Amino acid sequence: LPIWKSRPVVTLEVVSEKEDGEEEEEEEFGVAKKITPKIDLKTAEKEKDKVWMTYIQDTPKRMEISKINPLHCPMVLSSFAASSSGKYILVSSKTHREDVYLVKWRGKSHLHCSWERKRDLEKMDPSSNTNTARGKLKRYVQSQE
Repeated sequence: LPIWKSRPVVTLEVVSEKEDGEEEEEEEFGVAKKITPKIDLKTAEKEKDKVWMTYIQDTPKRMEISKINPLHCPMVLSSFAASSSGKYILVSSKTHREDVYLVKWRGKSHLHCSWERKRDLEKMDPSSNTNTARGKLKRYVQSQE
């Protein structure tokens, strides 16, 4: 099992149909216009719990669910878009990628491991001590070079 991987950056966009008489220069033929939505943490947490229960028996899929930041978790965003009746679409970047690390949480079994973004791990652990998440990530990246 790898401890580090890179995945495309995934975003959620709102799709709203053009109103009659509304002029829009960039879009043609009434194609949907895209707006980045604001999802609150409470909604994301509820969606995370729903996805967790969906994949309770599928460990690799369950590992994809972020424990730290469900607002940026592709599995949560995908589920939210699917349950939105076409109001939202999931957009995967073709150019931007993000590094994620497999985290074995202290005091939890290996069944509770999760893939977390480096940025989220660093926010969770602001200290610069070498025995913290930031120091461990730095040592791991150096050992892979």
